[in-house]
Amino acid sequence: MTDSDEAIARNHAQRLRDLAGELRDSGAAFSQETLQQASETAAKALESLAEAFEEAAGE
Repeated sequence: MTDSDEAIARNHAQRLRDLAGELRDSGAAFSQETLQQASETAAKALESLAEAFEEAAGE
């Protein structure tokens, strides 16, 4: 993997983590447990993708 590929992977990982945080924040605004659980599940999936990008980047 080139330095450029690693930088791209790190950028994708950071954006996915940012999206996960945004999902958590928006989910907290709803009182319905189902929506909160869905937001948390989606956030965890995005974090898993971020970890995969980080691993690909060699972190």
